[in-house]
Amino acid sequence: MTGLEGEELKNVQAALTLPPGLIQEGALNRPLLDIFLRRAPEKVIQALEPLGYYHARATVTLEKTQENSEVLKAQVVRGEPVRVSSIDIQLKGLGEKEKILKDSVAAFPLKVGDTLHQGKYEKGRDALRYKALDLGYLGAKFTTHVVRVYRGDLRSEIALTLETGEQFRYGEVTFEGAITTNGPATVTYHWEVSGDEQEITLDKTIDFAVAGVQKPTDFVYSADCGNYSITLRVTDPTETFAEKMFKIQAP
Repeated sequence: MTGLEGEELKNVQAALTLPPGLIQEGALNRPLLDIFLRRAPEKVIQALEPLGYYHARATVTLEKTQENSEVLKAQVVRGEPVRVSSIDIQLKGLGEKEKILKDSVAAFPLKVGDTLHQGKYEKGRDALRYKALDLGYLGAKFTTHVVRVYRGDLRSEIALTLETGEQFRYGEVTFEGAITTNGPATVTYHWEVSGDEQEITLDKTIDFAVAGVQKPTDFVYSADCGNYSITLRVTDPTETFAEKMFKIQAP
């Protein structure tokens, strides 16, 4: 195959996979091969369109080698790609000011001037909605999701509008830890939680009359959807800590 490389080559190779039944009992099914060869150029063209090439040309032939075997050859001219001429991504609803969503919009994988790529468009679109779901906007949906392709002008326009809807909160979460001593002691400790923001509680103490285990359950945290780490840190008489990662996500 000539004229292609990388992802374009992989797409076309997949499109030109020989059909099942082409070889039957060791013999070549000529009628089926003829049908395949007639349709092959169109398959090549369709395989390149998701990658932004809407004016490709292809010639697919079957040639004999010196060893008297037959080889499928494809010559492809991609042509000029369709590029992104405008991107309009809007956030609507109660979550329109969420920094995480704004950052996701800014990180959209296609920019003006890029070759239109269906996979990158879908990746960016889906990532934006999944971020909204992770933040508790369970009804988030696109009221506009359009890619307009102007083949003759070699340009395209992307328009997305995400309506976040209402945010659902999970309320208060109570954490429990365990502190062990090997004798009488007064233990000083505090809690630390890291997520979108960091919170550290004031120091508290627990008195141990004898060696043993006590389980402080005095930390209550108002959590939304997201990724968190929770740390129970002892600062006196010996500094140590225990950390746990957890995630709260929409069902």
